[in-house]
Amino acid sequence: ALGCTFVPWASRDDLFSIHNCDVLLISTSITSFRSVVASLPMELLREKKVLVTEVCSVKAFPKSVMLELLPEECDIVCTHPMFGPESGKHGWYGLPFVFDVVRASAWERARAFVAIFEEARCRMVCMSCEEHDQHAAASQFLTHFTGRALASHGCASTSVDLKSFKSLCKVVDTTCKDSFDLFYGLFKYNPSSEETITKLKQAFGDIEKRLRFRRENSMQHVAAAWPQETEGGELRVASIVSGIEESKTAAIFGLSKKLQEAGEKINSALCIGEPDYPPPQCVLDAIEQAAEEGHTHYTVVQGELELRQEICKYLREQKNVAYEPADICVSNGGKQAIYQALMAVCEDGDEILVPTPCWVSYHDIARLCGATPVPIVTTAEDGYLLSADQLASALAKSGPKCKAVILCNPSNPTGAVLSHAELEALAEVLRRPEFAHVYVVSDEIYEQLVFDTPHSCFSSLQGMRAKTLLIGGFSKGYAMTGLRLGYLAAERHVTAAAIKLQGQITSCASSISQRAGIVALRSVTPDWTKARIE
Repeated sequence: ALGCTFVPWASRDDLFSIHNCDVLLISTSITSFRSVVASLPMELLREKKVLVTEVCSVKAFPKSVMLELLPEECDIVCTHPMFGPESGKHGWYGLPFVFDVVRASAWERARAFVAIFEEARCRMVCMSCEEHDQHAAASQFLTHFTGRALASHGCASTSVDLKSFKSLCKVVDTTCKDSFDLFYGLFKYNPSSEETITKLKQAFGDIEKRLRFRRENSMQHVAAAWPQETEGGELRVASIVSGIEESKTAAIFGLSKKLQEAGEKINSALCIGEPDYPPPQCVLDAIEQAAEEGHTHYTVVQGELELRQEICKYLREQKNVAYEPADICVSNGGKQAIYQALMAVCEDGDEILVPTPCWVSYHDIARLCGATPVPIVTTAEDGYLLSADQLASALAKSGPKCKAVILCNPSNPTGAVLSHAELEALAEVLRRPEFAHVYVVSDEIYEQLVFDTPHSCFSSLQGMRAKTLLIGGFSKGYAMTGLRLGYLAAERHVTAAAIKLQGQITSCASSISQRAGIVALRSVTPDWTKARIE
């Protein structure tokens, strides 16, 4: 009835040798486009001087493929009917049809092909392929991205829908009816799509920062710190600062120091997590010797090789886990090591699981890295110990958004220590294939200050070394808090990222502190720490 003849793809040569086809319209996914074009009978196309056209949603890529693969005798017209089964089901009147006559020796034939859509009352848009892709990324890809994002978010109709929300639901319905192949093609084969995603992320971040800023500040301060845009602009601090709290331990410590200066008797060790005894004498001697010997210059960013070798020896002999010096990044205290470790692995929108009660800085460090801290509440009845069931439930709820879980063992502030068996139960959860993407930030800064339960290193458990971002240091075990010396031990690509970050933040840790750290690891025995604990 339609006057059409079906020709199987396996007999595609018949299109030209028998049916004398002079216009070939390629309708295939953008991901298959090159292979389809490459499989065409090129000699027959050359002989028949066929006009080849296509209807991909991206234009510059198919244009380049056809110019590369098709014979010069073939004319080329790139088109994009910007409608589909849904938007075009009642006719094509007024719907946009974009075309670009790339190469044409037979203008009348090219004109006749384009006229098919003109006579259907489409809105004809003559535009270069490159300009089309720029506009499409900011419109079509943006629409598809928004629809897919809302679908993933769980956008669904309710009994109190506004008209605008119904429009959003319609966007979800329309875009998700198209194949993911089409959506992927819009992203992969249109370079401008990457820029659109970047702008979206920036826009979401700016809006979120502004909302948080407004929430965290009183209205009278908002006007001064975040004024309405003016022609000249005004000076102000970054909005990210409003989203974090002042370190409570640092604030209380500062207050206690003021009270001491005023003559009050204050035990400041209870607020800052600092031993109330000095470092070992050999460490104090090493500080003096390092200064006298001229160890006052920069070291390499990741720390002196001699110190990193001693750290590896300590971890191997005391914690039964093997690292190489290249796996270690020595930092200005454990806090910097945690910050850089999370910054190295986190993307905006990731989630970090944090068992609580917890050290006050974990949440804000996560926020500074663009992630969202998600608490897992532990209770006194359970000894403030994270259970395997709690971890599994939290991981399942967070899903692919979870980037890491923080384990502080021994715990600050509760003092709870997870036993080897309890750590093994957590590791068993993390070995599940669905949690393969999750890192473990194992903060073991208090590992020498234990009483009844021996400390076990999380990365020493089977299969956990590759997942663990191990945090260690000298502040607690050796009473070297003011010397600011910590380290990260991790897989080499993570450590390399942390070194890169540190190189742009603080460069190396103190050279004198590093010399003191070497002596601490070589000369301080477990008996010294045990005597202080007792």
